[in-house]
Amino acid sequence: MGQQIRIFEKNIIDFNNQAASIEVIDIGSANNGQDIVDFVRSRKNINAWVTSGSADSYNTKLEVTLGGVFRIADIILIAHNFKSFTIDYWDAGWTNLVTETTNIKTTSHFSFTEILTEKIRIVIGGTIIVDANKFLKQLIITRPFKQGQLESWPIVTPVLDQNKKVTEMLSGKVNISQSLGGYSIDLKIASCESVNDIELFQEMYNRFYEGFLIWCNAGDDLQFRTSVQFWKSEDIFLVRPVDSYNASWYEGIYSCGIPIKIKLKEVIR
Repeated sequence: MGQQIRIFEKNIIDFNNQAASIEVIDIGSANNGQDIVDFVRSRKNINAWVTSGSADSYNTKLEVTLGGVFRIADIILIAHNFKSFTIDYWDAGWTNLVTETTNIKTTSHFSFTEILTEKIRIVIGGTIIVDANKFLKQLIITRPFKQGQLESWPIVTPVLDQNKKVTEMLSGKVNISQSLGGYSIDLKIASCESVNDIELFQEMYNRFYEGFLIWCNAGDDLQFRTSVQFWKSEDIFLVRPVDSYNASWYEGIYSCGIPIKIKLKEVIR
């Protein structure tokens, strides 16, 4: 059986954390991409941090200042080309968390025992194609939301709403205007009996101050027949519920589970 949906706290270095910063150290490249490195904090995969004229031997570093001391337990690199790299955290000196030497995945998730730190460093020793320029679309530094993963298997309906406006012209043709689109997802469980999942859903509604990250793929591409939008490993979204919480028992029987029907939408914070 595949991996169930994962839920994370909001990215610590999300772009609205103005105290966070990223320094790029690459002494050999023509352009280390310092001016565009904040793209990795933007939540979107339409832009990326990328170097110019870099080589594997330069050991390019991304030194991330979190803007405070935070508890973290997960790091996700979305849409990258790193083959050989390490991830370290600051604890009165750099301490290693992750060492990869033969990576071939373009999205990588690392989960570890929770640590307390103020800085993270990624040292890129080599790319999947030798001496290619390094690139990375998103860097997520976080920890699990409640237990971090559903135990139940809901019916999942993801949608991209592009807010299309269709105007019919006198010629009979139409003009269509639309936005880039906002993500939404419906989760339905006929009768949820998992106490952990019920508490997780309750906490979703209690988070009135900011959103949380939802990852339908959960880092397991092999559980899907093919790679499709919303179910890809790089599809992680910041969402919050837009409906009301309902705690009625299934068919009114108090010893049964609770029907879950929750609508989540992508949010700006």
